[in-house]
Amino acid sequence: MSKYTKEQARHLYNMAFALELSGYQLLKDSEVVMRECNGVGADWMPDCMRTLCTKLNSVMELPAAIHDMRYATGTTRRDRQAADMEFLENCIRVINDTYAWWNPMRYIMSRRAVRFFSYLQLFGGVAFNHGKGEK
Repeated sequence: MSKYTKEQARHLYNMAFALELSGYQLLKDSEVVMRECNGVGADWMPDCMRTLCTKLNSVMELPAAIHDMRYATGTTRRDRQAADMEFLENCIRVINDTYAWWNPMRYIMSRRAVRFFSYLQLFGGVAFNHGKGEK
């Protein structure tokens, strides 16, 4: 089941392009985005949990889509590490664009992005290696 409709996938690309996020070009093919991207959260999570996680962390949805595409196309440990770092950098860019410096949410979401980055470092290997013949 696809997480995104074609229109939503196009919207992700347009927003990532407008924000000049690193890797935005990976979202250009809406068919691939519909197949590979699932919002904020791991693929093994129930749909309702990923939906909730995406709603609670909406500023991470674009970076997560780019991250999903990086994981889908990456082949080496270095690719995975670069994808994880890009996720964090893109999150900070979106957060800073969304919340003014005086808004406490800017700092709350920045800390959360760092926490999610650490989750990727600890547990992302399973998702990265899924379908690549590794465990």
